[in-house]
Amino acid sequence: MNSTPTNQVGIFNKFKDIKNGGFKESLIADVLGMLSFYEATHLRVHGEDILEEALVFTTKHLDLKITGRKYHAVLKVFNEIEEEMMKEGRAYRANYAKEAWKTSAKAYFDEAKWFHEGCIPNMEEYMRVATASVGNKILSTISLLGMGDIVTKESSEWLLTDPKILRASLLGSWMTLSRPSTRKREGMLLLLLIVT
Repeated sequence: MNSTPTNQVGIFNKFKDIKNGGFKESLIADVLGMLSFYEATHLRVHGEDILEEALVFTTKHLDLKITGRKYHAVLKVFNEIEEEMMKEGRAYRANYAKEAWKTSAKAYFDEAKWFHEGCIPNMEEYMRVATASVGNKILSTISLLGMGDIVTKESSEWLLTDPKILRASLLGSWMTLSRPSTRKREGMLLLLLIVT
């Protein structure tokens, strides 16, 4: 005979905070423990609510840890670049690159939030976020870092204004990735949003 799911998953109740009913905040700092907990959630069966809650909890916090470490590493690289640029009298360029990364990170967060909430943004909202998350602003800004005297502060500032040329580059990416049956109609909508 099968034992009841409640008896099997009852062990996980010790990770719950009695005061707020959620999982203990102290779990967040233990990355290996969180990974083990996350793996355990994949053995759940229908009706094991605590493991459903644990999956949401561990996924959220592990994603935050990974993202935090990635952007910490990126900022470390930018600080090293900034030191080099400072020697050349061009430290301001690294600041523009950092700003482009921050804009992209916020866009990635917005996309993840839409996904987790099941939200479908309108085209204008989507375009605002997609122009940042696609990476063309980051690539453009980083390409200016080592280009010598040809690059001015004004050109770096211009890149951060969401110029139409960067939005238009989305069109090429979108046309490559979209279904042939919808390219013409949706491509025209995208083009209208780019030029307005």
